[in-house]
Amino acid sequence: MMTISQEAYNDKKEYWDYQRKLEYNRELLIKQIQNIKKAHMVPNIQDIPDKEVFDMMWARVDDEDLEEPKNSWVPKNENYRLWNETFTKGRPVVLRAKKSENNNT
Repeated sequence: MMTISQEAYNDKKEYWDYQRKLEYNRELLIKQIQNIKKAHMVPNIQDIPDKEVFDMMWARVDDEDLEEPKNSWVPKNENYRLWNETFTKGRPVVLRAKKSENNNT
């Protein structure tokens, strides 16, 4: 699969919004694990593969723990990107339609 088409998104908006929310939180958790390892905040965590730490921690995440994605967030995984999003390393780019004075779209 590539990016999510506008038609697919509009057909299942709630589904895609939730999937994107999950992906956003997975990315946050991966970043937090990397930061913890860099800072040596947890003894012996260096010996555990990132995937294993992620799996242990992700299993404890409940829906109420999930954060809403920022408007500027563009998923690294293109399967969760919208048709109007482009990921560039270091800085996401989101293409948005410009509002016109004659047309409120």
